[in-house]
Amino acid sequence: MQDKLKVNTDHFPTTQAKMAYVFGRTGGDAQMHLRPQYTQDSADPFLSGEEIIMHLSSIYKDPFKVQNAQLNYKSLNIKTTETFSAF
Repeated sequence: MQDKLKVNTDHFPTTQAKMAYVFGRTGGDAQMHLRPQYTQDSADPFLSGEEIIMHLSSIYKDPFKVQNAQLNYKSLNIKTTETFSAF
């Protein structure tokens, strides 16, 4: 999405246009997280499209991605009754 905003700057000439595009591309829970700060009467409104993206990444990014991947890898075990190709 950040690349889209950079490449198509002629489509999104203003900060408000960028914010509207990012907000419009979200839905469900993501949009629910954004709505309190996206409204005009918000006490702490978003100031840019990049700020919206950073807010979402802080919510949905897994800070323990490497550790979780290592744990999942360590838990892989082939059963004695299982063939390698089935594993």
